[in-house]
Amino acid sequence: MMPNDPPPWYTVYQQTQRRLKAGVVATLVHDLRAPPLPPPGGGKGGAARSTWLKRFITFMLEST
Repeated sequence: MMPNDPPPWYTVYQQTQRRLKAGVVATLVHDLRAPPLPPPGGGKGGAARSTWLKRFITFMLEST
């Protein structure tokens, strides 16, 4: 969902720069390139990416 009133461009730029300096983008790229994790419970196949997603969302919410 897109906001109706986005912040000014410089605010978005500053926030992006903070996330780049904090290593969030590098961590996200690294985690996305990692091999898929087995699903919880030890089943076969599947990709559980909930760990990086939780970390990423938590950081994004805390940093705004």
